[in-house]
Amino acid sequence: MRCGVYGLTIDKTADANFVPLDDADDWLHFGLGAAMIVSGAVLSRRPSASDPTGRPTRGSTQVIRTDSRGFLPPSSPRTKSPPSRCWASGDLGDLGRDADRCAGYSRAMTHHETSEIPPRPRSPVVPLVHQFEQAKLLDSVADRLDPLASPTTASPRLHGLLRGDWLGHAVHPLLTDFPLGAWTCTSLLDLFGGRRARPAAKGLLAFGLVAAVPTAITGAAEWITTTDENRRVGAAHAVINLAAFSLYGTSLAARLRERHARAVCLGLLGGLTATVGGYFGGHLSIAKKVGTSDPTFGPKLAGDEGIHEVH
Repeated sequence: MRCGVYGLTIDKTADANFVPLDDADDWLHFGLGAAMIVSGAVLSRRPSASDPTGRPTRGSTQVIRTDSRGFLPPSSPRTKSPPSRCWASGDLGDLGRDADRCAGYSRAMTHHETSEIPPRPRSPVVPLVHQFEQAKLLDSVADRLDPLASPTTASPRLHGLLRGDWLGHAVHPLLTDFPLGAWTCTSLLDLFGGRRARPAAKGLLAFGLVAAVPTAITGAAEWITTTDENRRVGAAHAVINLAAFSLYGTSLAARLRERHARAVCLGLLGGLTATVGGYFGGHLSIAKKVGTSDPTFGPKLAGDEGIHEVH
């Protein structure tokens, strides 16, 4: 823009015109500079937490104050002014036919000083996980898994050993690397190793099946103390991983019978299944904070019912 103003203010034949441009170029530079200044001023404004109507947008937090009786003030953005009788009496029972209407202006919960609109999920997978958390069908699946997991609590010492008290946090996530790593290498050798790699792929697959046993036992020791949503997701995690284990076991049987093509397909399908199961496991450990944790690593947050403190 400075070039445009400079070019418009000096004589074109003067020595100061060191950039030989005509009037059209000067006006072009001037217009572009002005447009950039206007765009910068407009785009630099921060978006408001509310829309033009004053209502909070999704993901914003709106503080709402009430009086000592729990009523919203007349200027509250959540509602219109309550009837005058609501302000004249401290007891809703004395309001007669206005009682129900006045009750709508009172606070529903005693400790709700803020009203937060939950943000939209960023991933389309999140609503699916919420459905698993609320699926009552998984309660019956969990009931069937309980007898298999209950031996891990036969004694406090055994339970602490399987949870990872001696390690400072859950041992289950550490052990998952052994079967998953072996099975991943199996599929890579199947796809790129050729005939010479078949014995190694077979050995890695068998190692993964053996390593999956202690991995599942330590996972059961963590899951046995969960409840409600975490218990349902854990049951889904266990069933999916059991399906992956079965596919890999069938793949090993096919390799022993020299049915290589069938074994490779079963191994790849087992890998995809194990990936889905691993997603639910990650949801429990990362999003739900289910797992053993030494108290010196940090305070236990409210709602983290799946965290077991090491004593």
